[in-house]
Amino acid sequence: MIIFLHGPDTYRSKKKIEELKKERNFSDSNIVILEGEELSPEELHRVFLTPDLLSSKRLVIVKNVIKKTKKEKVLEEILAIVDKLSKNKRIEIIFWEEDLSALRGKRKEIFDLLVEKSENYYFPLLSFKETYRWLKEEIEKRGGKIEDKAIKKLIFYRGNNLWELSNEIDKLIAYSEKKLIKEKDIEDLVEVKLDENIFHLVDALAEGHREKSLKLLNFQLKRRQSWPLILSALTNHFRGLIITQEMLRTEGYVNIQFLADELKVYPFVAKKFLIQARKYSFDELKKIYQALLKIDFRLKTEKVNPELLFDLFVLGVKKKK
Repeated sequence: MIIFLHGPDTYRSKKKIEELKKERNFSDSNIVILEGEELSPEELHRVFLTPDLLSSKRLVIVKNVIKKTKKEKVLEEILAIVDKLSKNKRIEIIFWEEDLSALRGKRKEIFDLLVEKSENYYFPLLSFKETYRWLKEEIEKRGGKIEDKAIKKLIFYRGNNLWELSNEIDKLIAYSEKKLIKEKDIEDLVEVKLDENIFHLVDALAEGHREKSLKLLNFQLKRRQSWPLILSALTNHFRGLIITQEMLRTEGYVNIQFLADELKVYPFVAKKFLIQARKYSFDELKKIYQALLKIDFRLKTEKVNPELLFDLFVLGVKKKK
C-alpha cells in the first residue's frame, strides 16, 4: 500500500505521518526512513524487493525523492516498482514530498503515478480563515485561550507558517499562565517579521518622518536582516502599492478580495495596502520604485556602501503636502 503526502505545508503533512504511525500501530523498530537525496538504486532493491523483508509488516517512509534525487536510475526504479508496491498489503510506503511544482520528465511521471496508485493527500498553505481557525483550535487544544484581535495580530506578525506559529503558541501559553492571551501579549512577545516592519517604514516615509524611517532601517539590520533582503521587501511592497494605486485610478474603487488575490496576501493585509496607497500619488510611487531599482543596480555593479544608499534614499523621498 502506498500513501502519498505532498504540498508546501510541511507542518500538517508531518503531523499526518505521526497520525498514520499511531493508527497503524507502527513502532520505531518496524519503521524504515529513506532520505530521497541520498537514496541509491541498490538500497531501493534491498528495502522493496528483498523477499524476506517484504514478508514482514513494516512502514517505509521515503522523503523528498522526487524533488531531491539527482540519480536518474533511482527515478527509473521507482517508476518500475510503484504498481507492484501499491498491491502489497504487508508493507506500507509513505512518499513524503515538500512542494512539487514545475515537474518534468520522469519526476512528473512518478508524481502522476503516485496520485493514481496511492492514498493521496495534498497539503496547501492555509488561507487566512483556515489559519485563524487552526490557531484558535490549537491554542484551545494546548490549554490556552486567546482573543480574536490577538489571533489576527499573530497571523499578521508570523503569517501562515505553522511551524513558527506552533512555537509561538507554546511561548504565549507559558507566558499567559492559562489566562486569556491578548493583543498586547502578541506585540510584547512575538518578533515581528520583516513584512510588518516594512509597513511601518512605508508609513513613516509617507508621513515625512525621516528620522523614524532611518531608525526602522537600522532596526532591521540589528535583527540581522541583510541589505538585499530589505531592498527586495521594499521593492515588492512599493510594487504592490503601485498596483493598488493603479486600481484606484482606473476603477475609482478597489475590491479587497480581488486586490488580495492580485498581491497574493490576506484580505486584511490588502486593506493595509489600500490605506497606504492613498497616502501617495501615483507619480510619487513610481519615483520611489525607480529609486529602489537604481539602488539594486548600483549594489550589483559598484562597490558602494549600502547603508549610505539607503540613507540617501530616505532623505530623497519627498512627499507633496
